[in-house]
This record gives sequence, structure tokens and C-alpha cells, in this order.
Amino acid sequence: MWIVPVRGKYMVWAITGFLLLGYDQGVMSGIIGANNQFGKDFNHPGPTTQGTIVAIYDIGCAVGSLITFFFGEAIGRKRMIMSGALTMLVGTAILTSSTTLAQLYVGRIVTGIGNGFNSSSIPVYQSETCGGKVRGKLVCLNSTVTIIGLVIAYWLDYGLSLLDGPAQWRLPIGFQAFFALCLLLQGLVLPDSPRWLIAHGFKGEGARVIALLEDQASTDHPDVIRVTQEIEASLALESAGGENKPLQVGLVKC
Repeated sequence: MWIVPVRGKYMVWAITGFLLLGYDQGVMSGIIGANNQFGKDFNHPGPTTQGTIVAIYDIGCAVGSLITFFFGEAIGRKRMIMSGALTMLVGTAILTSSTTLAQLYVGRIVTGIGNGFNSSSIPVYQSETCGGKVRGKLVCLNSTVTIIGLVIAYWLDYGLSLLDGPAQWRLPIGFQAFFALCLLLQGLVLPDSPRWLIAHGFKGEGARVIALLEDQASTDHPDVIRVTQEIEASLALESAGGENKPLQVGLVKC
């Protein structure tokens, strides 16, 4: 298992990923609808086309979230996050090289699917790797980092609007690949969720991850044993009555 060599609170605060979400949501706002190079390259799209370019991204997000809902548990949180980053890298390449509206639509859908993977997996990953004392802070951090991503997108759009040529819109769109690559590298060196590991029969590996998160040298430490037992008790409670009971309970509550 290849993981970053940090422990305790430093491991916890490394588990973030919403900068890409904010940037990707804000980058098109400074490009579309203006009398700029983007408008010239795509024959000045009208209101309907502009709305389609914006809205089709959310369709991709919905598809990505549904895929995560049905297959995320089997694949794992970490792999879903890395898949989301890879998908967004592919989508960014398609968007940045777009010469037709059809290609632009495809790129928006693909990046939306990747974002759906990430936005559905990262909060679950955080909740399963972080203690209750810091989860509230992480929720606030996620919102803050998302806003920072928006601000970066807005200022980059504004700065490049002063230029002429295709770089005026291709560079802001392509720059999101930097954040996607950071997220991918982050996924490579961070551990998987201990809850997911224990739920899928990797109790020893899960205990080692808990030891890292608890900043303990041994898996036999009382804190590590306590957290492991809490996870096992929670999993036993959730699985009582059949594999699909959590889903059935959620549907009844809705």
C-alpha cells in the first residue's frame, strides 16, 4: 500500500478535493456569452445554445453521481476519486481542443461525469477517515475551498480576457487539468477508507490506516482497537436484515 508518509492530523487535513469542483463550476461563466474569441470560434452561440453548453454539464454530473451510487461501494472511495480525476483530465483535453459545438458538448458531459464521481465520493471518504471532532471543520473547509476555486476561475477568466486569440478561452478551460492532476496524485498517495477496507474483508489493512489516522505506531494500541471495533459494530448494524437494507431504509425515509 503506497501512502503519503504523514500521520494524525496532517493525514486528515490532506483529505480535500473541492478546489477542482469550484474552479470547474466557475470557469465557463467568464467565457460564454461575451463578444470574445470563444464567441468568434463558435459563431456567437445564441441563448439556447449557451444554455445547453451550461446545462449539459449538470447532466454529466448527475450521470456520474448515479454511477457512484450503484458502483461506488464495490469500486471503493479512493478508486472512484481517482477515476473522477482521470475522467476530468480526459474531458478537459476534449474541451480545450474543441473546434465544434458537438465536441464541446461531449467535453462538458465527460467533465461533468468526473465531477459527479468526485463530489459523490470525496465527502463519504472524508466522513469515513476523519474523526467526529473535525468533520464539521472539514464541511466548512470544503465550502471555503470551493469558493477559492471559483475565485481563481473568475480572475483567470478576467486576466486572459485582455488577450487576443484562442488562448483567451482555451487556457482557462485547460488549466483545470492542473487541479485534476493534483487530485489524482493525492489519491495515489493517500490510503483507502478504513471503513471500506474492513467492510470488504481487509481488516488488517484497515487497522493500519486507522493507526495512521490516530497517529499510533501499533495496530494493537487501545485507540486503534476501539475505532476498529466501532466500525465493525456499525457495519454489523447496517447489514442486519440483508445487504440492501441501508438502501431500503433510505428510500423509506425519503
